[in-house]
Amino acid sequence: MKLAAYLRVSTEQQADDGLGLDVQALTISKWAVTHGHTIAFTGSDDGISGAHGDEARAGLHAVLVALRDGLADGVVVYRLDRLARKLTVQEATLAKVWDIGGAVFAVDLGEVPRDDPDDPVKTALRQMIGVFAQLERGMIAARLRSGRNLKAERGGYAGFGS
Repeated sequence: MKLAAYLRVSTEQQADDGLGLDVQALTISKWAVTHGHTIAFTGSDDGISGAHGDEARAGLHAVLVALRDGLADGVVVYRLDRLARKLTVQEATLAKVWDIGGAVFAVDLGEVPRDDPDDPVKTALRQMIGVFAQLERGMIAARLRSGRNLKAERGGYAGFGS
């Protein structure tokens, strides 16, 4: 199957390090070869939160266009949280891909199952992955906020870049 790979890192530092995108691209490439797929297109978003939809992510939007235009038959991501870190965004993005007629794969899960009225557990498990990705994002943000607040209380500069 021809697939469009989608890569994403959340912060500019991850994008500048080159490790996050490189690791995702290499792992997806190896997975595709192992499973008999071809990567026909790659879209990436460097330093953009997975809480944003495709309208705010040029790379994701390009992947959806490639799928719609027939350049690919599906989308592959390193992990489902690279597609989205917010459950509503995850589900909306999956619905867009499926509405176009594409399949979705994650290297760690294989094919991401569509809703099946005869097996609601599959839908629930997929959504739980999204819930935990959103929870992890929220926990990271809370820790950063707490650290900045503590630094400010101690008289230090609490903004970004300190």
